[in-house]
Amino acid sequence: MDRATEVIIVVVYCTVLITVTCVLPLIDRIPIPPPTTPATPGTPSHGLPRTPLTYNTPEVTTRAPAALSYSYTTSGYESRAFHIPVDISDPPLVVRYQFVPKNVTRTKMITSEYGRKETKLITYEMPSEDSWLRVRILDGQGHVVDEGGFGQIPGEGRGFGNLEGKVSTYRQGKYTVEVRFNDMKGKFSF
Repeated sequence: MDRATEVIIVVVYCTVLITVTCVLPLIDRIPIPPPTTPATPGTPSHGLPRTPLTYNTPEVTTRAPAALSYSYTTSGYESRAFHIPVDISDPPLVVRYQFVPKNVTRTKMITSEYGRKETKLITYEMPSEDSWLRVRILDGQGHVVDEGGFGQIPGEGRGFGNLEGKVSTYRQGKYTVEVRFNDMKGKFSF
């Protein structure tokens, strides 16, 4: 197939696509007057005045969603806890978070297993064990609907590994957004 044929096919395809997505939905909005019987020649006119046709256009009503938003950005490495009650009448509730843990510098003595078996002292950075983050959505009874975060909270047996992400619920109801963090820098919002 040559280049000119390809161009014609693409142009026809785009034209059909635009017609189907843009023009056809607008056709339903065009008011069509009711059919009238035309006056035929030879029928007497009664001299009645013609009244202009009026069209009743329905008003478009939209329900505005209940807008609730909250955001917090740390000013440095902080340790905070937030418990924010939320009544969701227009789901979803999506809490987005993005944090960075405090890094600590460690030194470690290593010995090479190859060659002359040299011993070296290396320095490296890693997230502090004291840095953790927990983002939760709790229902009215205090049950966890969704949660995420980073690190391991002291006293809890499990940890999370997401420094950024989202937790969400898609049902109406009363919830509590719980955000707790220690030695973290970042932001969250919903």
